[in-house]
Amino acid sequence: MKKLLFASVFTLASLFSFAQCNFNSIYNFSFNNHNYTVVKDAKTWIAAASCAKSQGGYLVEINDTLENIAVYNAITQGATVSTTYTNTPDGGGTAYVWIGAHDVVEGTWIWDGDNDSIGTIFFNGEGSNGMNNGVVVGNNFVNWGNTGNGFNEPDNYVGYQDAAAMALAGWPSGIGFLGSSSQWNDLNPTNTLYYVIEKPFSVGENLITESKFFTLSKMSTNDWQLNGTASEPELIEILDASGRNVKVPFQGLHFNTESLPSGMYLIKLVPANNQIQYLRFVK
Repeated sequence: MKKLLFASVFTLASLFSFAQCNFNSIYNFSFNNHNYTVVKDAKTWIAAASCAKSQGGYLVEINDTLENIAVYNAITQGATVSTTYTNTPDGGGTAYVWIGAHDVVEGTWIWDGDNDSIGTIFFNGEGSNGMNNGVVVGNNFVNWGNTGNGFNEPDNYVGYQDAAAMALAGWPSGIGFLGSSSQWNDLNPTNTLYYVIEKPFSVGENLITESKFFTLSKMSTNDWQLNGTASEPELIEILDASGRNVKVPFQGLHFNTESLPSGMYLIKLVPANNQIQYLRFVK
C-alpha cells in the first residue's frame, strides 16, 4: 500500500510542480558529451525530477566513477555548495543532493530521473545496514555508502527511503561509518534538497547559455576571431553537434576551421571563475 500511495503522489505532484521551479542559482558544466546543471533550490525528489523534466532533462544518472567524481566536484567546488548547507535527519545528519534513482517498487533501484517509470534497473535489495541482500544488476556502476567491506546502503531506514541522493560528507555526521562523501544513500523523498539535472548535449538546446562576455568575428572563410570584454579564457574548446571536442589550430583568440566539415559548432569558454560559457557558429 505504501508503494501504491507513493506512486500516486509521484504522479499527482508532477502535475503541479513545473511553475514552482527556480533556476536563479545554478551552475552549469559538461562531462562526456552531456550537460549538467547543479540547482541550488531545495526540492523534494518528486519536484526536483519534475523541474529537471521541464528543462528537457532528468535528475542525473551516474554510470561510472569518473562521472561520479565530476558531479561531486561540480557540486562542492564549481557550485560551491557547502557540505553543511542542510541537515538530513534520516541520512545521518549529513547534507545531500538528489540524483535520479528511486525504488518505488521496494528494493528495485531504477534510474528514472524524469519520473516516467522507465529506466535502467541497476541494483536490487539492501545493503548490510538493512536486509543485507543487495546485488548489483549486470555491470552497472553503483556507489552506495560503504566503508570498504561491501555496501552498507541502501537500507530503507524506518521504511520510507525510496529516493537516492549523493552525500556531501560522511554519515552519520562526524562519524562516517556508513558512508563517505560522494557516495549514495537512500532517503525519504520528501526531504528538500538541491539537485543535479543531466541533459544530452545538443547545440540547439536551451540549456546552452550564450556567452555574455565574448563575441565571434569571421575574418575570412575559415578564419575566426574571439573578442571579449573579460580576460582571456583559461580553456577554449570547439565542440561538434555530438558534443565531441574537435581540434583546430589556435593562436591566442584566433582559430582556423579549414579542417572541419560544414556544420554547426559550439565554442566552449572556461574563464578563471569556472562559469562555462558558449558561442555558436556555423561553418
